[in-house]
Amino acid sequence: MKLVIETQYRENYGAHDWDGEGECPQYWKMKGGSTYVYLDINPNDVRRIVEQDIPTLTTLIESADYYSQEYIIDWSFKDDDDVVCEEWETPWVLDFALGNWTVSRTSNHSDYWNKNVPKKVESYRMAEGGEKWQTSYP
Repeated sequence: MKLVIETQYRENYGAHDWDGEGECPQYWKMKGGSTYVYLDINPNDVRRIVEQDIPTLTTLIESADYYSQEYIIDWSFKDDDDVVCEEWETPWVLDFALGNWTVSRTSNHSDYWNKNVPKKVESYRMAEGGEKWQTSYP
């Protein structure tokens, strides 16, 4: 079994020209989102995940300021072999170790900025408000 979390990311185009005075102009555009997957869940852990981990992951994934927002739109438990995103998307794989939540992903397709890069590996420790700590791109 696995936990799948889907997010929506949106950007406030009105904030780009805002001088910080008065109210920030609001012109939000949807910009996609991310898929997070927590693998190898024991059915005995489902209750703890729902009661403890989902609230914690919400504070780690969701973020909002004048310029952008990311928020969870859905989460569910799926069978191990269920497809969780489109073929061209790469989900973030969640892990909990040594008291920290981390995410990682390996994009097996060529980076469209540099065709000589066959894959991209990203990983980081999650922090509140969508912050990324100890980011690495090996």
